Amino acid sequence: MGKIKKISLCLVSFLICFIIGEGCFRIYHCHKYSIPLKEGLLYGSHTRKNHQFYVFDKTLGWKNIENENYGFQAFGDTSSTKKKVLIIGDSFTRAVQIDPNKTYYSYLSTLPIELFVYGVDGYGTLQEYLVLEKYFDLINPDIVIIQLCWNDFVENSIEFGTKSHLNINKIKRPYLMDDATITYKDPSRDNLIIFFANHYSKLLRFVLSRTRLFSYNIEQEIQLKGPEHPVFQKASDITSSIFAMISQRCSNLPVIVFAVGDTQPYYQEFKKISKKHNFIFLENIAGSMKNAKEQGVAIKLHDMAHWNEQGHKIAGREIISFLKKAFML
Repeated sequence: MGKIKKISLCLVSFLICFIIGEGCFRIYHCHKYSIPLKEGLLYGSHTRKNHQFYVFDKTLGWKNIENENYGFQAFGDTSSTKKKVLIIGDSFTRAVQIDPNKTYYSYLSTLPIELFVYGVDGYGTLQEYLVLEKYFDLINPDIVIIQLCWNDFVENSIEFGTKSHLNINKIKRPYLMDDATITYKDPSRDNLIIFFANHYSKLLRFVLSRTRLFSYNIEQEIQLKGPEHPVFQKASDITSSIFAMISQRCSNLPVIVFAVGDTQPYYQEFKKISKKHNFIFLENIAGSMKNAKEQGVAIKLHDMAHWNEQGHKIAGREIISFLKKAFML
Protein backbone atom coordinates (compact mmCIF):
# COMPACT_ATOMS: atom_id res chain seq x y z
CA MET A 1 0.00 0.00 0.00
CA GLY A 2 1.38 3.37 -1.00
CA LYS A 3 2.23 6.06 1.52
CA ILE A 4 -0.60 8.31 0.33
CA LYS A 5 -3.11 5.48 0.67
CA LYS A 6 -1.92 4.70 4.20
CA ILE A 7 -2.26 8.34 5.21
CA SER A 8 -5.68 8.54 3.60
CA LEU A 9 -6.78 5.36 5.39
CA CYS A 10 -5.61 6.76 8.73
CA LEU A 11 -7.42 10.02 8.14
CA VAL A 12 -10.64 8.25 7.12
CA SER A 13 -10.41 5.95 10.17
CA PHE A 14 -9.84 8.93 12.46
CA LEU A 15 -12.76 10.78 10.91
CA ILE A 16 -15.06 7.79 11.33
CA CYS A 17 -14.04 7.35 14.97
CA PHE A 18 -14.51 11.07 15.59
CA ILE A 19 -17.99 11.04 14.04
CA ILE A 20 -18.99 8.00 16.09
CA GLY A 21 -17.63 9.59 19.27
CA GLU A 22 -19.39 12.87 18.53
CA GLY A 23 -22.61 10.99 17.91
CA CYS A 24 -22.30 9.13 21.21
CA PHE A 25 -21.78 12.38 23.11
CA ARG A 26 -24.77 14.01 21.45
CA ILE A 27 -27.00 10.99 22.11
CA TYR A 28 -25.89 11.00 25.76
CA HIS A 29 -26.66 14.72 26.17
CA CYS A 30 -29.98 14.24 24.38
CA HIS A 31 -30.95 11.36 26.68
CA LYS A 32 -29.70 12.88 29.96
CA TYR A 33 -30.51 16.56 29.43
CA SER A 34 -33.04 16.54 26.56
CA ILE A 35 -30.64 18.60 24.43
CA PRO A 36 -31.49 18.21 20.73
CA LEU A 37 -28.90 16.25 18.76
CA LYS A 38 -28.14 19.24 16.54
CA GLU A 39 -27.87 21.68 19.41
CA GLY A 40 -24.66 23.57 20.18
CA LEU A 41 -23.20 23.24 23.68
CA LEU A 42 -24.22 26.58 25.13
CA TYR A 43 -26.71 27.84 22.60
CA GLY A 44 -30.34 27.26 21.90
CA SER A 45 -33.86 28.13 22.93
CA HIS A 46 -35.12 24.79 24.21
CA THR A 47 -35.86 23.59 27.71
CA ARG A 48 -34.18 20.68 29.45
CA LYS A 49 -36.19 18.25 31.56
CA ASN A 50 -35.73 19.97 34.91
CA HIS A 51 -34.35 23.40 34.16
CA GLN A 52 -34.25 26.12 31.59
CA PHE A 53 -31.55 26.42 29.00
CA TYR A 54 -30.24 29.59 27.35
CA VAL A 55 -30.93 31.98 24.54
CA PHE A 56 -28.83 34.70 22.96
CA ASP A 57 -29.18 38.18 24.36
CA LYS A 58 -27.78 41.29 22.70
CA THR A 59 -26.85 42.85 26.06
CA LEU A 60 -25.92 39.92 28.29
CA GLY A 61 -24.47 37.65 25.59
CA TRP A 62 -26.76 34.83 26.67
CA LYS A 63 -29.37 34.45 29.39
CA ASN A 64 -31.87 32.07 30.93
CA ILE A 65 -35.09 31.64 29.02
CA GLU A 66 -37.49 34.15 30.49
CA ASN A 67 -40.71 32.90 32.06
CA GLU A 68 -43.07 34.49 34.55
CA ASN A 69 -40.03 34.90 36.81
CA TYR A 70 -37.84 36.58 34.17
CA GLY A 71 -35.53 33.55 34.13
CA PHE A 72 -34.72 33.86 37.85
CA GLN A 73 -34.21 30.73 39.95
CA ALA A 74 -36.12 32.45 42.74
CA PHE A 75 -38.28 35.53 42.38
CA GLY A 76 -39.94 36.85 45.52
CA ASP A 77 -42.67 39.42 46.01
CA THR A 78 -41.46 42.82 44.83
CA SER A 79 -44.23 44.58 46.76
CA SER A 80 -43.36 42.93 50.06
CA THR A 81 -42.30 44.97 53.09
CA LYS A 82 -39.74 42.30 54.00
CA LYS A 83 -36.10 42.90 53.20
CA LYS A 84 -35.42 41.96 49.59
CA VAL A 85 -32.18 40.07 48.94
CA LEU A 86 -30.88 39.85 45.38
CA ILE A 87 -28.28 37.17 44.59
CA ILE A 88 -26.48 37.10 41.24
CA GLY A 89 -23.91 34.50 40.19
CA ASP A 90 -22.64 32.01 37.64
CA SER A 91 -22.90 28.21 37.36
CA PHE A 92 -22.46 27.76 41.13
CA THR A 93 -25.66 29.73 41.60
CA ARG A 94 -27.36 28.22 38.55
CA ALA A 95 -26.57 24.79 40.04
CA VAL A 96 -28.19 22.73 37.30
CA GLN A 97 -27.12 19.40 38.85
CA ILE A 98 -28.46 20.23 42.31
CA ASP A 99 -32.01 19.81 43.58
CA PRO A 100 -33.43 23.38 43.68
CA ASN A 101 -34.45 22.75 47.29
CA LYS A 102 -30.84 21.96 48.24
CA THR A 103 -28.98 24.86 46.63
CA TYR A 104 -27.11 27.27 48.88
CA TYR A 105 -29.66 30.02 48.35
CA SER A 106 -32.59 27.71 49.16
CA TYR A 107 -31.44 27.68 52.80
CA LEU A 108 -32.05 31.41 52.95
CA SER A 109 -35.80 30.77 52.54
CA THR A 110 -35.89 30.15 56.30
CA LEU A 111 -35.19 33.86 56.86
CA PRO A 112 -37.90 36.55 56.89
CA ILE A 113 -36.83 37.94 53.50
CA GLU A 114 -37.96 38.07 49.88
CA LEU A 115 -35.36 36.21 47.84
CA PHE A 116 -34.38 36.92 44.23
CA VAL A 117 -31.78 34.69 42.59
CA TYR A 118 -30.30 34.90 39.09
CA GLY A 119 -27.48 32.58 38.07
CA VAL A 120 -26.28 31.66 34.58
CA ASP A 121 -23.54 29.25 33.54
CA GLY A 122 -20.38 30.97 32.37
CA TYR A 123 -21.25 34.48 33.53
CA GLY A 124 -18.45 36.90 34.40
CA THR A 125 -18.65 39.90 36.71
CA LEU A 126 -19.67 42.32 33.96
CA GLN A 127 -22.65 40.16 33.01
CA GLU A 128 -23.64 40.00 36.66
CA TYR A 129 -23.51 43.80 36.79
CA LEU A 130 -25.67 44.00 33.66
CA VAL A 131 -28.26 41.74 35.31
CA LEU A 132 -28.18 44.00 38.36
CA GLU A 133 -28.68 47.04 36.16
CA LYS A 134 -31.55 45.43 34.24
CA TYR A 135 -33.60 44.32 37.24
CA PHE A 136 -32.56 46.72 40.00
CA ASP A 137 -35.52 49.09 39.70
CA LEU A 138 -38.00 46.22 39.36
CA ILE A 139 -36.80 44.46 42.51
CA ASN A 140 -35.52 47.45 44.49
CA PRO A 141 -33.33 45.22 46.70
CA ASP A 142 -32.22 45.99 50.24
CA ILE A 143 -29.20 43.68 50.09
CA VAL A 144 -27.20 42.58 47.05
CA ILE A 145 -25.07 39.43 47.07
CA ILE A 146 -22.61 38.67 44.27
CA GLN A 147 -21.20 35.15 43.97
CA LEU A 148 -17.65 35.14 42.61
CA CYS A 149 -15.39 32.50 41.10
CA TRP A 150 -11.67 32.76 40.34
CA ASN A 151 -12.31 32.42 36.61
CA ASP A 152 -14.21 35.72 36.68
CA PHE A 153 -10.81 37.30 36.07
CA VAL A 154 -10.53 35.23 32.89
CA GLU A 155 -14.04 36.12 31.77
CA ASN A 156 -13.64 39.83 32.51
CA SER A 157 -10.54 40.29 30.33
CA ILE A 158 -10.29 39.76 26.58
CA GLU A 159 -6.53 39.18 26.82
CA PHE A 160 -6.81 36.68 29.67
CA GLY A 161 -9.74 34.94 28.02
CA THR A 162 -7.89 34.61 24.72
CA LYS A 163 -4.74 33.21 26.33
CA SER A 164 -6.48 30.81 28.70
CA HIS A 165 -6.64 27.23 27.44
CA LEU A 166 -7.87 25.74 30.72
CA ASN A 167 -11.04 27.82 30.67
CA ILE A 168 -12.46 27.04 27.27
CA ASN A 169 -15.95 28.40 27.93
CA LYS A 170 -15.37 30.86 25.14
CA ILE A 171 -18.35 32.38 23.44
CA LYS A 172 -19.30 35.89 22.51
CA ARG A 173 -19.61 37.89 25.72
CA PRO A 174 -19.50 41.53 26.85
CA TYR A 175 -16.19 43.10 27.90
CA LEU A 176 -15.56 46.41 29.63
CA MET A 177 -13.01 48.48 27.73
CA ASP A 178 -10.56 51.11 28.97
CA ASP A 179 -12.83 53.94 27.83
CA ALA A 180 -15.73 52.49 29.88
CA THR A 181 -17.58 51.29 26.78
CA ILE A 182 -18.75 47.69 26.42
CA THR A 183 -17.74 45.57 23.45
CA TYR A 184 -18.71 42.02 22.50
CA LYS A 185 -16.20 39.42 21.41
CA ASP A 186 -15.68 35.66 21.23
CA PRO A 187 -12.15 35.14 22.67
CA SER A 188 -11.82 31.78 20.91
CA ARG A 189 -11.88 33.43 17.48
CA ASP A 190 -8.09 33.48 17.49
CA ASN A 191 -7.86 29.74 18.22
CA LEU A 192 -9.62 27.63 15.60
CA ILE A 193 -9.45 24.40 17.62
CA ILE A 194 -11.16 25.91 20.66
CA PHE A 195 -13.60 27.84 18.45
CA PHE A 196 -14.61 24.60 16.70
CA ALA A 197 -14.94 22.79 20.02
CA ASN A 198 -17.18 25.44 21.54
CA HIS A 199 -19.44 25.86 18.55
CA TYR A 200 -19.55 22.51 16.80
CA SER A 201 -18.15 19.55 18.74
CA LYS A 202 -19.13 18.24 22.17
CA LEU A 203 -16.50 15.49 21.89
CA LEU A 204 -13.62 17.87 21.22
CA ARG A 205 -14.75 20.21 23.98
CA PHE A 206 -14.81 17.28 26.42
CA VAL A 207 -11.29 16.24 25.41
CA LEU A 208 -9.91 19.77 25.67
CA SER A 209 -11.54 20.40 29.04
CA ARG A 210 -10.05 17.28 30.60
CA THR A 211 -6.58 17.10 29.09
CA ARG A 212 -3.64 19.45 28.86
CA LEU A 213 -3.08 19.43 25.16
CA PHE A 214 -1.45 22.82 25.22
CA SER A 215 2.06 23.35 26.56
CA TYR A 216 1.36 27.03 27.24
CA ASN A 217 -0.65 27.65 30.39
CA ILE A 218 -1.23 31.27 31.39
CA GLU A 219 -2.80 30.15 34.69
CA GLN A 220 0.43 28.40 35.74
CA GLU A 221 2.40 31.50 34.83
CA ILE A 222 0.16 33.63 37.02
CA GLN A 223 0.31 31.15 39.88
CA LEU A 224 4.12 31.29 39.80
CA LYS A 225 4.51 35.02 39.29
CA GLY A 226 1.57 36.06 41.43
CA PRO A 227 -0.57 39.20 41.18
CA GLU A 228 2.27 41.12 39.49
CA HIS A 229 1.73 39.18 36.26
CA PRO A 230 0.70 41.82 33.67
CA VAL A 231 -2.21 39.77 32.28
CA PHE A 232 -3.58 39.16 35.75
CA GLN A 233 -3.06 42.77 36.78
CA LYS A 234 -4.98 44.00 33.76
CA ALA A 235 -7.82 41.59 34.53
CA SER A 236 -7.78 42.82 38.14
CA ASP A 237 -8.03 46.46 37.04
CA ILE A 238 -11.01 45.60 34.83
CA THR A 239 -12.68 43.68 37.63
CA SER A 240 -12.16 46.61 39.98
CA SER A 241 -13.81 48.92 37.44
CA ILE A 242 -16.81 46.59 37.28
CA PHE A 243 -17.00 46.55 41.08
CA ALA A 244 -17.08 50.35 40.95
CA MET A 245 -20.06 50.16 38.60
CA ILE A 246 -21.84 47.78 40.97
CA SER A 247 -21.07 50.09 43.89
CA GLN A 248 -22.42 53.12 42.04
CA ARG A 249 -25.62 51.30 41.05
CA CYS A 250 -26.24 50.05 44.57
CA SER A 251 -25.48 53.46 46.08
CA ASN A 252 -25.63 53.05 49.87
CA LEU A 253 -26.98 49.50 49.87
CA PRO A 254 -24.86 46.76 51.45
CA VAL A 255 -23.12 44.68 48.79
CA ILE A 256 -21.96 41.25 49.95
CA VAL A 257 -19.55 39.21 47.84
CA PHE A 258 -18.14 35.74 48.32
CA ALA A 259 -15.76 33.53 46.38
CA VAL A 260 -16.58 29.84 45.92
CA GLY A 261 -12.97 28.83 46.60
CA ASP A 262 -9.63 30.17 47.78
CA THR A 263 -7.60 29.70 44.58
CA GLN A 264 -4.68 32.12 44.60
CA PRO A 265 -3.83 34.81 43.70
CA TYR A 266 -7.45 35.35 42.70
CA TYR A 267 -8.96 35.00 46.17
CA GLN A 268 -6.70 37.60 47.75
CA GLU A 269 -7.29 39.94 44.84
CA PHE A 270 -11.05 39.63 45.33
CA LYS A 271 -10.56 40.58 48.98
CA LYS A 272 -8.40 43.55 48.01
CA ILE A 273 -10.84 44.85 45.39
CA SER A 274 -13.83 44.32 47.69
CA LYS A 275 -12.19 46.36 50.43
CA LYS A 276 -11.43 49.14 47.96
CA HIS A 277 -15.11 49.45 47.06
CA ASN A 278 -16.45 48.91 50.58
CA PHE A 279 -18.04 45.58 49.78
CA ILE A 280 -18.56 43.01 52.52
CA PHE A 281 -16.32 40.05 51.68
CA LEU A 282 -17.45 36.75 53.24
CA GLU A 283 -14.37 34.70 54.05
CA ASN A 284 -16.11 31.98 56.05
CA ILE A 285 -17.48 30.17 53.01
CA ALA A 286 -14.13 29.36 51.41
CA GLY A 287 -12.68 28.65 54.86
CA SER A 288 -15.48 26.24 55.75
CA MET A 289 -15.12 24.47 52.40
CA LYS A 290 -11.41 24.04 53.02
CA ASN A 291 -12.00 22.68 56.53
CA ALA A 292 -14.62 20.23 55.27
CA LYS A 293 -12.28 18.99 52.57
CA GLU A 294 -9.45 18.52 55.08
CA GLN A 295 -11.81 16.45 57.21
CA GLY A 296 -12.55 14.17 54.28
CA VAL A 297 -16.00 15.55 53.49
CA ALA A 298 -16.87 15.45 49.78
CA ILE A 299 -18.03 18.92 48.75
CA LYS A 300 -17.75 18.72 44.95
CA LEU A 301 -19.53 17.04 42.09
CA HIS A 302 -17.86 14.55 39.76
CA ASP A 303 -16.55 17.45 37.68
CA MET A 304 -14.34 18.34 40.69
CA ALA A 305 -15.25 21.98 40.23
CA HIS A 306 -18.81 22.70 41.34
CA TRP A 307 -20.29 22.07 44.77
CA ASN A 308 -22.38 19.04 45.50
CA GLU A 309 -25.33 19.22 47.91
CA GLN A 310 -23.01 19.19 50.92
CA GLY A 311 -21.03 22.10 49.51
CA HIS A 312 -24.22 24.06 48.94
CA LYS A 313 -25.36 23.28 52.47
CA ILE A 314 -22.13 24.64 53.93
CA ALA A 315 -22.35 27.83 51.86
CA GLY A 316 -26.01 28.35 52.67
CA ARG A 317 -25.46 28.02 56.40
CA GLU A 318 -22.55 30.48 56.35
CA ILE A 319 -24.61 33.09 54.48
CA ILE A 320 -27.54 32.63 56.86
CA SER A 321 -25.25 33.02 59.85
CA PHE A 322 -23.84 36.26 58.51
CA LEU A 323 -27.20 37.76 57.53
CA LYS A 324 -28.66 37.00 60.95
CA LYS A 325 -25.78 38.69 62.74
CA ALA A 326 -25.33 41.65 60.39
CA PHE A 327 -28.97 42.50 59.71
CA MET A 328 -30.73 41.07 62.77
CA LEU A 329 -32.87 38.76 60.61
